[in-house]
Amino acid sequence: MEAMPRTDWPTYAAASGTHEKVLQLATALLPQGVAGLSACDVPCGSGSFSLRLAATGIQVAAVDIAPADHFVYDPGRRILHDCNLGLPFADASLDLVISIEGIDHMENP
Repeated sequence: MEAMPRTDWPTYAAASGTHEKVLQLATALLPQGVAGLSACDVPCGSGSFSLRLAATGIQVAAVDIAPADHFVYDPGRRILHDCNLGLPFADASLDLVISIEGIDHMENP
């Protein structure tokens, strides 16, 4: 018998309030007027935090090793990549890199 995919997963796996707190910290640490800045959300999972970050005006690249079944952010801005090989961006090309619930899964963080 083939297993049925779960439909009861939340839109994000982080503990309640984590996305709000990280967004608050990130925008507080960035210069005024975040519009036009670039960020990487890795691992992006369903894209829930990428969506929230993009709502501030930041250009977000959502990176993960595998696609989420239910992706809520712009699929054109999702990059599938194994970050154990490094980030898929040129040095100094991003203003911000955020990793929620992910750095502990890296082979060499």
